[in-house]
Amino acid sequence: MRAADVINLAAEAPGVPMHMTVVAVLDGAPLCDPAGRFRLDAIRRTVSAGVGSVPRLRQVLHEPGPFAGRPLWVDAASFDVSKHVGRIVVPAPAGEDALLELAALVMVRPLDRRRPLWRMVFVTGLAEQRIGLIMRCGRWSRPPLGRVRRR
Repeated sequence: MRAADVINLAAEAPGVPMHMTVVAVLDGAPLCDPAGRFRLDAIRRTVSAGVGSVPRLRQVLHEPGPFAGRPLWVDAASFDVSKHVGRIVVPAPAGEDALLELAALVMVRPLDRRRPLWRMVFVTGLAEQRIGLIMRCGRWSRPPLGRVRRR
């Protein structure tokens, strides 16, 4: 684990999240079945199939203990996608303000360090058949998908 990762983890406390959060509004049609029902199980299957190709998404934090070295990433003994991909229903038709208020509430909760440090929450009930996405992930000094190139 890099020094920047250790610093972020040490600084994290309740109400002081050190993870990144992304909030997006998606077209709900591709995420729903023909009857308009949100396809959470299908989305979980898709995410679960892709997690295997991104090692950091299936790794957990291991803290060896006092004077035994810095924390390190190790493969999780098991992986349950339902602990990482969820859904929150808001009263329809909710607007962007409701999504942002919910994101603020979700964001301040620390990620569970017994699991890989990421979570996706889909928010249904938005106006115009849209679906919100709140994605949280640990701050890694190197993005889990490789280096990001800036133009």
